[in-house]
Amino acid sequence: CCAAVGIGFYGNSETNDGVYQLTYSLDDANHTLAGIDTLVSGTSYKLKESLDQHLLRLNEIFAAHGDYVQTLRFMQIMANGVINQLSTLPNWQDTSGKLSLVARQTRVVEYYRWLSYLFLFIFDLVICLMTCLGLAKRSKCLLITMLSFGLITVLLSWTSLALDTSSAV
Repeated sequence: CCAAVGIGFYGNSETNDGVYQLTYSLDDANHTLAGIDTLVSGTSYKLKESLDQHLLRLNEIFAAHGDYVQTLRFMQIMANGVINQLSTLPNWQDTSGKLSLVARQTRVVEYYRWLSYLFLFIFDLVICLMTCLGLAKRSKCLLITMLSFGLITVLLSWTSLALDTSSAV
């Protein structure tokens, strides 16, 4: 029984580490998507504002030369094409907000899962120790009480296993 509790502690710790890595990855993906959105919106703004001003100024300077004005119009068309392509990129703000919410909720659920399993394993250890004490003292009352608590613990363990399996599916 103590070996099973030790394996349970190890598995619980590994699960906790895995969930921590998952939430860290979700936060990292959230940061990446927010950075992409910031870069795309900043580039679009700079293209709209800065490039338009400079092309208008060059158009004024080269108004006398038709071939230069033609080249400037072509550059304006190309710049508008780039701006249109940037504006069709998806907006990641909603997605990054959802990822942040999922990471936060996962952390809360994992915290309470970790505590509940910790209490369950400590309860198992107490039952094992009290059962050993009952065997050493040859106390039938203590032994029967601890074995009934052991039965309750087995039922709780099976229930938690079923809950974990159903949530994993």
